[in-house]
Amino acid sequence: MSDDRYHRQQLIPGWDQDRLASATVLVVGAGALGNEVLKNLVLLGMGHLVIVDLDDVESSNLSRTLLFRETDIGRPKAVAAAEALQEMHAAVRVTALTGDLRFVLGLARLHACTLVLGCLDNQGARSFLSRMCLLAQVPLLDGAMWAQGGEVRAFLDAEGPCFDCTLTPDERSDLWLRFSCSSGFRVDTNPSAMATAITTTAIIGGLLAQEAVRSVVGQSIENGNALVYSGQSCRMHRATLHRDPICPNHAPLDWSQVVPLLATADTLSAATVLAHAHDELGEAPTLNLGRDLLLHFTCPACGRGEPVGRVQGLISATAAMCPHCGAERHAQVTSTVSEDDAWASWTLAQLGVQPGDVFSVHAGDQVRLFAVPFEEV
Repeated sequence: MSDDRYHRQQLIPGWDQDRLASATVLVVGAGALGNEVLKNLVLLGMGHLVIVDLDDVESSNLSRTLLFRETDIGRPKAVAAAEALQEMHAAVRVTALTGDLRFVLGLARLHACTLVLGCLDNQGARSFLSRMCLLAQVPLLDGAMWAQGGEVRAFLDAEGPCFDCTLTPDERSDLWLRFSCSSGFRVDTNPSAMATAITTTAIIGGLLAQEAVRSVVGQSIENGNALVYSGQSCRMHRATLHRDPICPNHAPLDWSQVVPLLATADTLSAATVLAHAHDELGEAPTLNLGRDLLLHFTCPACGRGEPVGRVQGLISATAAMCPHCGAERHAQVTSTVSEDDAWASWTLAQLGVQPGDVFSVHAGDQVRLFAVPFEEV
């Protein structure tokens, strides 16, 4: 009897365990579907798993998730899932990123991934992830579920359709407005619970993991293909998605023009970046953060001020209310940094730039792109 952990699966024709072991797979969403997919990937021996999720474990998750326990209630899903996966198979590397994917998942980190699996239940997040994958030039397998069914859709490159191609122009504009990096304060909402069961989750999670393996080992996957499952009839069919000729998302980033920074976001100041850019470009540059940074609150009623220094999209709308008199405060917001700005002395991390982020510096019609380094594990 073989003592190789992966002996049985390596008997499958066309299997390549070495390619699985060297792959980095990003799973966005660690809820029910994400749990099932992550469990499958770690058992298959996928080398490095990166998990992104902004939520905490709730009791209602426990009926549909293998990786969570009652002791995990209130803990970040990404962290709890990562710990459980490491217990299942310590040789697999797992990185947990807790937070909104708009602010914790940098393009450079995404570009370093082999494949992305979307396990999201939010249309805005799915649209945003799809656009990020196109810029990063990384294939995306998007999973979705409903009460008694689900689907897996392959959005592999800019030549084929993307998630937004499946939307109407009005739907696309509405999602971009509501889920943009500069959409104002975070609105506290309690989304309606979706009807689902672990049986459907297991099937869609299995299909998503199977397509992931096929992609990683180099087997052919049809771009824009949707694998659709109906739990009512217990049947599956494939559907072909089409690229929308007016969809504006199909222009990948030229990564040969992205300059890797040698210093980390918490040690490098914006002033240092701007000074180097000024020397190179020959004129005063502006650093574009790519998101709105809330610098300061001022109350028009009582005159009190409060320095903030946080990404606006991470701050609840209730924070705009003055804690002293209850009036709505004025917010000083910026998305840029110039050499003479007071906040130019802040580090990139203080300006909301995350490890793995890509940001731009502009001077006239000249543009330079920079990538912030990140830890692999």
